[in-house]
Amino acid sequence: VEMQSELEFTMFLRIPAWSHNAQATVNGTPIERAIESGSYLEIRRRWLSGDSISLKLPMPVVAMTADPRATDFQGKTALMRGPLLYCFEGVDNPAGAVRALAVDSGPETRPLEDDDKSTALYQPAAALPQFGPVEEPELLVGVTVIRGPAFVGGRAAEVTAIPFYAWSNRGPTPM
Repeated sequence: VEMQSELEFTMFLRIPAWSHNAQATVNGTPIERAIESGSYLEIRRRWLSGDSISLKLPMPVVAMTADPRATDFQGKTALMRGPLLYCFEGVDNPAGAVRALAVDSGPETRPLEDDDKSTALYQPAAALPQFGPVEEPELLVGVTVIRGPAFVGGRAAEVTAIPFYAWSNRGPTPM
């Protein structure tokens, strides 16, 4: 915060709905109250020039499963990290991987919300801690990919997914 003189006011930090377990500090001191997803964190204080706020929004990889009413998408899983949807391209994965790829969602599968009023096509189904982000500064002018284990034709393999917004930028390849 840079100001000419100290001033009391409220700073509002948006906490996205996809962000769980957010953490914030002011001048290195943790904010002790609960930080709620899909809300605003309200910080009211007398601000001085040089004060700093740090906000950490964890972005674990999550398996998203189709709403039961979306029959064409049953049995399919989308991988997301924070607000980003990821996809698998043939150029990054073992031969034939993207057409015969299966990801183990593990034991943490959460039941879908069976709510006729829900408008979400996909809902969080499981955490995928076995997938992790990897910075690739040379790939597509810098992206964060996710890597983890999968099964390709029944065999274990490490696979790489790129952000969906970046797909189809390296020539023809299956997705």
